[in-house]
Amino acid sequence: GALPEILQDLLRNAMIYCPQGRRPDITISSLEDKGATWLSVADNGDGLDPERDRDKVFSLFQRAHAEPPGDGVSLYVARRLMERIGGSVELSSGASGGAVFSLVFPR
Repeated sequence: GALPEILQDLLRNAMIYCPQGRRPDITISSLEDKGATWLSVADNGDGLDPERDRDKVFSLFQRAHAEPPGDGVSLYVARRLMERIGGSVELSSGASGGAVFSLVFPR
């Protein structure tokens, strides 16, 4: 299935967007809420502004940051795959200032 690939991409992004000289701190968690299962990957990177950056990060060939280099595909594909099963990918700010990407699986 696509889930392992999506998780690999989220973990890879959490590592490559951690600023040089900062030790990556990545947390994977899950919870049941509002009739759905949320699987979240939180990091301590530079973070994203969910309101400003949401459309960019989930669009094909678009990115919120100029560095490090990337192709702007992985989050677009994750969003499309999750939508195909009736789910979604949500973006929020982390408690440590990083980003949190949550895969939301319907019941």
